Amino acid sequence: MTEHSFIIRRADPAEARSRVGELADILLDCVAGGASVSFMTGLTRAEAVRFWTRVAEDVAEGQRILLVAESAGRLIGTVQVVASGTPNQPHRADLAKMLVHRDGRNKGIGAALLTHAEQEARKVGWWLIVLDTVEDSAGDRLYTRAGWRRAGLIPDYALWPDGRLCGTVYFYKDLRPRPPLQIAPETPDQPEVRQFLAASEDYSAALYPPESNHMLDLSQLLDPAVRFFVARRGGVALGCGSILLGQEHGELKRFFVANAARGQGVGAALIAAVEQAAREAGISLLRLETGIYSAPALALYRKAGFVPRTAFAPYQPDPLSVFMERRL
Repeated sequence: MTEHSFIIRRADPAEARSRVGELADILLDCVAGGASVSFMTGLTRAEAVRFWTRVAEDVAEGQRILLVAESAGRLIGTVQVVASGTPNQPHRADLAKMLVHRDGRNKGIGAALLTHAEQEARKVGWWLIVLDTVEDSAGDRLYTRAGWRRAGLIPDYALWPDGRLCGTVYFYKDLRPRPPLQIAPETPDQPEVRQFLAASEDYSAALYPPESNHMLDLSQLLDPAVRFFVARRGGVALGCGSILLGQEHGELKRFFVANAARGQGVGAALIAAVEQAAREAGISLLRLETGIYSAPALALYRKAGFVPRTAFAPYQPDPLSVFMERRL
């Protein structure tokens, strides 16, 4: 199977019934390959067929959406969206049995199935989708990349097919259209932002000694040389960031994104805002200092094009600090 030589479609009840055997083959292959998908080593073909026969019945009753990936006339992957089944949760569904045959791995089939599942859920009004997957698995990485929110981890929740315990991660995704992300200059002296600053300080204090923390405090952020920005969506503050404008360069300071807003492009949008502020001030060189243990910040800055450099004034070399810069 060559790259992208597959199609994704929603299976109607007739197809769900007629292709039970192929769906059983996918399930059997995934379990044989070690996937923790509710079944154990020793799963028989008869048991797999019975499972998919029940799925086909649910599809016929409208309680389950079944999506399939097909290549050269052969089913190679599948996923389901299952109604919550409770009167007080008509808007919610579960994503279940994301399965890709080992013959079809690493070709984008899982991501394509996920995208189509979200689209089909929206069509029937299911806008809050929940799923669980094995901790640190390919599924864990897939859902994280696709913008699903991690709700929590339950250790030793399920078993691998061979009987070993494994942790389970729960994810959810709100499929309702989101208001646009807005970045605007605002004062840092407001309750929401002060909460961000306090959370940032607590985070850094847990990682670094006082002499390695170089944050501007609130009074310093109110200096006219600082341009301070807040990211909001629908009026809700999601993060903040600022730039201290100097004679020869601008320094990024006090970047923070709320945990619930991670993975939504908030940090990148804040960097774009401070870059524009620097350009308007006639500054073409940006610098920053961050900590060696601040992995999310380091990833953000690297992705934005910042590269390592030596310590710059007023800093002294510090083994706990990373210094970076970028020319605009």
